[in-house]
Amino acid sequence: MQDDIFKLSEADQYHERRRKSNWSDEERIKEDLPLEVIQKNKIRCKNAAEVGAYNGFRLAFLSENYHCHAVAFEPSQKAILEGKQKYPQVDFRCNTAAQLDAADGSFDMVIVGYVFHWIDRKTLIRSISEIDRVLADDGWLVISDIWVEYPQRRKYHHLPSKDVWTYKQNYWEIYLASNCYKLVDAIFRKPSGKDSVPRYCTLLKKSLTGNYPVVNEDKE
Repeated sequence: MQDDIFKLSEADQYHERRRKSNWSDEERIKEDLPLEVIQKNKIRCKNAAEVGAYNGFRLAFLSENYHCHAVAFEPSQKAILEGKQKYPQVDFRCNTAAQLDAADGSFDMVIVGYVFHWIDRKTLIRSISEIDRVLADDGWLVISDIWVEYPQRRKYHHLPSKDVWTYKQNYWEIYLASNCYKLVDAIFRKPSGKDSVPRYCTLLKKSLTGNYPVVNEDKE
């Protein structure tokens, strides 16, 4: 399964490619869409998590500037080792999105940055559910990924001999369709500089009952 390939080997290879890309964490922070949307909307939280956290640079920034507890879910052991050395204030857990080591409603903000397009379609709905499970009611969900005009898949060029694909679509729409989330803000960025693909970042507010107006209270 595609998730297993990433957890067992490709996540480490992806980490190595990112590490050699000559982007410092400071440069990443300046250009980062999830941090931009969080700061723009003045979001504050006590417990933040990131799914697919790389070395934890986003969470370290939030922990240092907003004094929140930060948990990083990351499948790459190499990324976790680097993150623990650089950012000891971040709690790292070796997980994929389909199985998160956290109790229900543990976090009041969850960031999913450029992760959904890697997820095996067999575990997509489970991953969406897991992210929802660990996010508390009235919490914030930040989703950033590659923008496309319509859902599509592409062969993963780093593993041409394996059945591995990337899947692009507007992942925030899946959460909106549940009616348990509301879109608060969205940022779209065209390719520029080192960034070769269009990207989006959406900020969603979770509300289990708030988006359901009460009508006909005395009837079914």
